[in-house]
Amino acid sequence: MKLAPVGSQGRRRLFAAVALALSFLAACGDDDTTRPDSATDTGVIGPDGGTVIGPGGARITVPAGALDREVALTAAGFTDASDLPPGAVLLPLAGVVCGPDGLTFALPVTVTFSACQPYAPGASVPLHVWNDVAGGWAATPFQAIVRSDGLTLDAAVTHFSFFGGLPGSDALAGAMDGLLCSGAPPAAVLSAFQDQFRAQVAARGDRGVWDQECQEVVGIHWDLHAESGGAGADIMELEGETGAHSLMVSYEVECNVGDGAGNALDAIVTIHYDCALPDLTVVADPAGIEPGGASTVTASLHCGGQPFPGRTVQFECFGPGQVAPDASVTNPVGQAQTMYTNDGETGAATIRAYHDACAGTDQAATLTGEATVAIGGAWQGVLRVAFQQDVGEGPLGIFQDAVTITFDFTVDQGVVAGAGTLVHAAQIWPGDDDCWVASIDAPPFPVVIAGTVSDQTVQLQFIPGGLMPLTFVIMCDPDDPSEYPYPGHGWLEGAILTMDIQPTLLLAEGDTAAGSGSQDFGEDIPLTFTWNVIINRAESGLRESRP
Repeated sequence: MKLAPVGSQGRRRLFAAVALALSFLAACGDDDTTRPDSATDTGVIGPDGGTVIGPGGARITVPAGALDREVALTAAGFTDASDLPPGAVLLPLAGVVCGPDGLTFALPVTVTFSACQPYAPGASVPLHVWNDVAGGWAATPFQAIVRSDGLTLDAAVTHFSFFGGLPGSDALAGAMDGLLCSGAPPAAVLSAFQDQFRAQVAARGDRGVWDQECQEVVGIHWDLHAESGGAGADIMELEGETGAHSLMVSYEVECNVGDGAGNALDAIVTIHYDCALPDLTVVADPAGIEPGGASTVTASLHCGGQPFPGRTVQFECFGPGQVAPDASVTNPVGQAQTMYTNDGETGAATIRAYHDACAGTDQAATLTGEATVAIGGAWQGVLRVAFQQDVGEGPLGIFQDAVTITFDFTVDQGVVAGAGTLVHAAQIWPGDDDCWVASIDAPPFPVVIAGTVSDQTVQLQFIPGGLMPLTFVIMCDPDDPSEYPYPGHGWLEGAILTMDIQPTLLLAEGDTAAGSGSQDFGEDIPLTFTWNVIINRAESGLRESRP
């Protein structure tokens, strides 16, 4: 990047100057090749779209809505080494210079140019870009398609710059202009430049899809000098570490403050980046089906929040049924899909997705993700609740009850239905030394299981049905003939189950949830409780996983 003078104040504004040409890396001709005519043409295109045509065969076709303002676009075609940027030692198959550099489009534009030798019609050829600062060619996410004549190529592109364009130029320029013209100390100028660069352009840890890979900024090398008010300051340091790839950008900002004096910033910043592992998520929709049914399984690849298109994802089924296809390529929104089809068996199927990322680098790894599809009555669970109430004084001292509910449930079209049985293990310790527990009646009672499933997450609800109250009898000193039949807490437990225990779990083997709560139901001392729940497949069917 470089700065150009603008305005009566002598300030300089940023503009991109990284990419000079979109070009293919393929030999074409030799030193005796006659150079075809090259030509450049410029046209002003606005929001309505249009076409800029260069006599040398290059053209830029802009659809309506790709630009939000009028821009002077430039197209220049070349098929000869004489037209390559200075320092470019490889002669491309064909090339086109597009400008202004750094321009991005809301919709893809079509760049058309000519080849110097025939190629197979319909062939897809990777598009490369010349990095003026680094002095080399770099891959882009774009492909050129050969037309039926074998000599004309079309490429759909969304920007005219290397590295997807560096954002934040305007904000960075404005901040530096303001500081330099205000006479801020040079150390403050450099510190502000670093802060603005990290916020607006790039910072360590930033991730995104660059050069057709998921990349992460691993380091930034600063070579900075500022002069202001007759003083100077420098920063030369590496923040982080060097990476397998780098991009160098330069900035120059000047501000005349009168009497020929000026304040200035000179900055060379090298961004180091390495291949990074994208995020892989897998979802089955619906998550529960009837035997013989089907579910769409979607694997999504994202890098730094950006979709990661054009990547192969493999699928494998563990359990009853099968998936087809067993491999798919992510679309423009980063999604690859397969269809799971059940073969009539009940149980659960796990569909696992694999993606090989960063091949040939130190970061190479196989990512995995999975989704589970429940078929018929495929799930079992256990809920355990521990209740306690400490009254202290009186015939009733401490009440405890360890409740266990063993339940089964099915998933049908995202709705959970099932049943379980609640079993008590109640204990009472009288708070009066002259009293004792004569009897405890803690019958089991049925519990209805309900809930919903969404995005592989199941929310369960426990509803007591046919509730039987827990009762007990406390007797005191034989000299006192009275007996104290004390009402138990069975109804309270049922109400707590309904109101407070509604766990949310992944619909996955062995997933657990836990919690606690307290209810007084009008009593002076509340009944406290803790709970945990676990679910498992009723029929696993999970085969040995691939290495």
